[in-house]
Amino acid sequence: MESRQTFAFTEADLAAYERGLAKEIQLVRAAQERALSAATPQERAAAAQSQWEDQTAPEAARAVGHPPDRYRRTREAVNRVLQTLDFQGKIEGPMQLDTTLASPEMRQRLTIDPFSELAPASASALRARLGRLVPIWVEYVTLTAVAG
Repeated sequence: MESRQTFAFTEADLAAYERGLAKEIQLVRAAQERALSAATPQERAAAAQSQWEDQTAPEAARAVGHPPDRYRRTREAVNRVLQTLDFQGKIEGPMQLDTTLASPEMRQRLTIDPFSELAPASASALRARLGRLVPIWVEYVTLTAVAG
């Protein structure tokens, strides 16, 4: 498998990710409420679009005082690890994958330790905060991908 070059994040980035993802959950819930009470198709569409991560992530980053690009890059790296751990059954998450239908790249991804794709300091920081991040990530994924 080709080596991945991932973003090296810090403990401060993880703290911002934790606060930011909690804020994204609030934003998605608010958008879902707006969609339920929308009077027109345009209002429903606008509410639906405001739930997308390209809307919630920058707003959450600003709300927690973190640079949006740094938040996005941390979010992508951490989410990849958590998604892999979930697919591997190493965390109690909402995602499922039929490996018989998975691409060869995905099957290969599931055979490795996802922390090995991170810089050592990033991997250590993420491992230390995993117990706090997994529940927030599960709530976010359930809310957005599984339509919780």
